[in-house]
Amino acid sequence: MTLRSVLLPEKPANRITFLEDGTACLLVLPFARECTDDEQRTFETAPRARIFLYACGDAPVPEGVSRPSSIYDLPRTTLSWAVRKATFIAPGIVPENSENTEADLADVLLQILEQTPEGTDHRFHVTLIVDDPAELGQYLSRTRPNPPNRGIAVARSFKRGRKR
Repeated sequence: MTLRSVLLPEKPANRITFLEDGTACLLVLPFARECTDDEQRTFETAPRARIFLYACGDAPVPEGVSRPSSIYDLPRTTLSWAVRKATFIAPGIVPENSENTEADLADVLLQILEQTPEGTDHRFHVTLIVDDPAELGQYLSRTRPNPPNRGIAVARSFKRGRKR
């Protein structure tokens, strides 16, 4: 028997940007690598942080994966860290009319933030973006993430986006 070493593709980094007002923004896609301790500290010490956990089926998937991505493909440690640190958690649905371009995605993410104005003043705002709200409910009922004991605000509702 001959052993062969196989190089797995490197996981993509998470996308980090800063708005003009100093708000740190993080976009986490399925199959991305976990946030490093330095990246986590950047968001924990920023005046405001906006974390987008993008779990839609149109997210890029690594070569060899023949199914659409889902919420279960998000980096688990990063997801847990975001939920633990959150002062506000909101679900988000990508609007029906959005295109699949990176420039459009940035605009869509800001539109999703505008749908939850009650989260504007929160320092650590986490938005979990899914195709279907039922998927988010199923995920939460199965995994039961542990929110912090200090309590967090949760958006009351959200607008339905594109249909699949």
